[in-house]
Amino acid sequence: MEIMLDIETLDTLPSAVILSIAAIPFHKEENHIASQELFLSVDQRCQKNRSKSASTIQFWLDQPPPVYEKNFKGEYSLEYSLMRLTAFCEKTNPREFWSKGKFDFEILEHAYRQIGLKPAWDFWRVRDVRTILGETGIRMKKNNHDPVEDCLNQIQAVLEAHEKINRGTRW
Repeated sequence: MEIMLDIETLDTLPSAVILSIAAIPFHKEENHIASQELFLSVDQRCQKNRSKSASTIQFWLDQPPPVYEKNFKGEYSLEYSLMRLTAFCEKTNPREFWSKGKFDFEILEHAYRQIGLKPAWDFWRVRDVRTILGETGIRMKKNNHDPVEDCLNQIQAVLEAHEKINRGTRW
């Protein structure tokens, strides 16, 4: 079992305010996406020591209302959200943690450290979607900034790439 993570933020720095977190388990070897998922909309008002950038705020103002609204609900504190993410990961017990690039992991790890918690993963279990896609030539659907949909798109691309590698047709 693996887990795909995706977050949305108000900056591109590791100290960014986190708006939302999604985590979805999948089975790479079995080419299967698990039915359970975790989605947390994080309250930005509780993240006073985290950063925002004007350009990222403008980016969000330019998004379609449903995408904006989903990411800006602000239902949970950052500490509660990270504790829920950890509990979800512990229950799922994945071998690998995936995301598209290091962006999500750097920001989440910074947030975990800031509130005094250990990240839900060990550094050697982290995998990058972009690497496997680059090695196999698989293209991913456009990122629409809905973290659940982005996780599902990223999982589908990883499964296609893994299947291609197993068939021995890397290019």
